[in-house]
Amino acid sequence: MGGGEPQLGKRNLYPSLNSRTNLNMSNDAIMDGHNLLDLIRNELSLADGTISLFELAQYLQTPLSDVFAVYQVLADKGLLTCQH
Repeated sequence: MGGGEPQLGKRNLYPSLNSRTNLNMSNDAIMDGHNLLDLIRNELSLADGTISLFELAQYLQTPLSDVFAVYQVLADKGLLTCQH
């Protein structure tokens, strides 16, 4: 991937409506879009290949299951890869 910010909208990772008052009327499948979007942005900014998902979950004070679920989505979209 080249430099710059990944385009989340074209990958259907950005809520279609961005207001807290009308988020429930969003026409996409993103549930709790603001929290999900925050987690996506945090994972993308912190995933540098030196931190594990477990460490990331601890740092973000977020359940590991949520961090892993977002990782899977980002990996499926080609935004993150797994380093063994």
